[in-house]
Amino acid sequence: MYLKTELYELIRKDESIFDFIQDSALDGLWYWDLENPENEWMNAKFWKVLGYSPDEMPHKSSSWQGIINQDDLKLASENFSRHCENPDHPYDQVVRYTHKDGSTVWIHCLGMAIRDNTGKPIRMLGAHQDISDIKNREQELIKAKEKAEESEQNLSITLHSIGDGVITTDKFGMIDRMNPVALKLCGWHEDEIKGKPLTEVFIIINAFTREPVPNPVEKVMENGGIVGLANHTVLVAKDGREYQIADSAAPIKNRDGEITGVVLVFSDVTEKYQAEQALIESKQRAESYLNVSAEIIISLNRQGVITILNDSGHKLLGYKPGELIGKSWFETCLPKEDIPKISKTFKKLLKGEISAVMSGENQVITKAHTKKTIYWYNRVLKDSNGNITGTLSSGKDITERKQAEEKHRQSDERFRIAQDMSPDGFTILQPVRDAQNRVIDFTWIYENEAIARLNGTDPQKVVGQRLLEVFPGHRDTKFMKAYQQVAESGKSITFEEGYSGESMQKQTWFRIVVVPMAENIAILAQDITERKQTELLLQEKNEEIAAQNDELNQANLELIAAKEQAEESDRLKSAFLANMSHEIRTPMNGIMGFAELLKEPRLSDEQQQHYIEIIEKSGERMLNIINDIVDLSRIEAGLMDVALKESNINEQLHYIYTFFKPQVESKGMQLNLSKALPSGQEKTITDREKLFAVLTNLVKNAIKYSNEGTIEFGCNKNGSTLEFFVRDTGIGIPKDRQHAIFERFIQADIEDTEARQG
Repeated sequence: MYLKTELYELIRKDESIFDFIQDSALDGLWYWDLENPENEWMNAKFWKVLGYSPDEMPHKSSSWQGIINQDDLKLASENFSRHCENPDHPYDQVVRYTHKDGSTVWIHCLGMAIRDNTGKPIRMLGAHQDISDIKNREQELIKAKEKAEESEQNLSITLHSIGDGVITTDKFGMIDRMNPVALKLCGWHEDEIKGKPLTEVFIIINAFTREPVPNPVEKVMENGGIVGLANHTVLVAKDGREYQIADSAAPIKNRDGEITGVVLVFSDVTEKYQAEQALIESKQRAESYLNVSAEIIISLNRQGVITILNDSGHKLLGYKPGELIGKSWFETCLPKEDIPKISKTFKKLLKGEISAVMSGENQVITKAHTKKTIYWYNRVLKDSNGNITGTLSSGKDITERKQAEEKHRQSDERFRIAQDMSPDGFTILQPVRDAQNRVIDFTWIYENEAIARLNGTDPQKVVGQRLLEVFPGHRDTKFMKAYQQVAESGKSITFEEGYSGESMQKQTWFRIVVVPMAENIAILAQDITERKQTELLLQEKNEEIAAQNDELNQANLELIAAKEQAEESDRLKSAFLANMSHEIRTPMNGIMGFAELLKEPRLSDEQQQHYIEIIEKSGERMLNIINDIVDLSRIEAGLMDVALKESNINEQLHYIYTFFKPQVESKGMQLNLSKALPSGQEKTITDREKLFAVLTNLVKNAIKYSNEGTIEFGCNKNGSTLEFFVRDTGIGIPKDRQHAIFERFIQADIEDTEARQG
């Protein structure tokens, strides 16, 4: 446009115009032809600030006059007229435009008239500056002021109605205001506190040390956040009265996050503190009563969680004082096998189905995973409304008593076993222990004649002697280790052993039972030779039967394999016959069909010749199929001869290439002979016809199973081995079926008896 060009020329000539544009911090620029008022030029930013694309708004004054506030347009028009009449009157005003999205855009509009040599205004240059943010902030400030005045009024009402004491100060700790509760607790009047330091009005000390508590204002200014005063804080009022208080102090911040003061909130908790102290003292007395008791004292809530367990209970269970509080009694301290029964009793107690006071014993698990037996006295706990809230129990450790009872019972049981065995041999030994209480030897206490004959000893001479002195070789034997284990563990051991010493004419078997008896051990020997011989005989028979079973199983497996192979062969032959039937039927249909067509009397010579060629090709195909079947039959019968003679491999490959090339190209594909043998290496000894048949069949299959792309074949020489290959871009053979093409009567792409050509 000419106006834009003219403006650039003016800027180049008149530096004051450039300075004006530069100093205006532009958000838009416009240039107006006063001689042709409808023509006006606005830069792109002028419209973008208002949400429009420069392409959708014409360079006409009517474009912006339609979206400016009409009252502001009147003001701008008046200023424009005055500026044109008097250059000293500035064209400077704030106007409102309607943004494309409907919002209001505040624009600071500056302008200057471009005059001719006579001083007549001929152009008007203007600049826009978007001041919407400034105007919006002004509105926000007005609203904030109104809200602050309302908040001040609400704050005053809140401070007078709140039940806690509230004091506000500036950031230097000078009191700004105190609500009535704070004034009453501190003992001051409202007209006395304005501008006073907080430390003069709000005097706080530690209840125990009587030392002053640090100034909360200083703590807030130092930390920048909410702080709580020290525990056990006492407020000293003006008249000397003291109050136990709970309080906190928080910063007062302006919009910029700067701390401008501090607010303290505190409440009189004297009665609550005194009640808590009494409760603590009562609890301490109760805990001291619990902990001086030698018995276990435990309380469980309705969920079976431990709420009370005295030191004796923790010690017995192997835990530190307080370590089990809050944990499940059932999951932590009871054997798993006992939980269902004890849990059932516990639930009955809580339901009131059984006596509120009951007793009984059960085992508990210590932290070291050992078991202890406790005799309990249980009772339920109830609240003021009579509702059962849990249980309280005291328990006595009776583990040692139960162990003594069990030891006595086991001793009786051992004697009963010994009597039931009617032993053939009986010996009693007394353990000999070292300084570490380890069993190192045994002393004979008693030995009957049967054991004496077995050992080859004199019962009268061995009593009182050491075992290892009489039998030094026993030190590391199975017998010695068994004796030591029983003496140290207190548990019986039973094993069987065969003897064939000089004192016995044949091998004799004994069942040996070693049992603890008070301070000694007893060795009981029972002759089981007869039973053992029967067992060995049965074992031999079982092994013979097992061997026969293995042979029968193997024979069955071979029969099953043969049956499966026969069934597979029959299935494959069925598939092969179905395939051959299809292969033979295809050329036979061609021969029969076109032979019938030759009977037509009005056939042309060309048609007759074409039909005859088709019949010949079908006949050749049928002959090839029959030859393949004959060859297969000869192979099956073992009558196929191998005619080895010198053959030229390259000639055969080129012949196959020439033979199949037209057939491949007729399908729109390409046949490549990519590799042949080097000159001088192309001759080898082989059955020429069979090699030709194999390669021909592979290439034919590639043609049958490919509809596009390339078929490539050739030969590589690897040492003394010739490797023939055929590649095609047909349907391919899946990996899991590649082994199948080497089987008889099978195709890679068929299952059961479904066959396809090829």
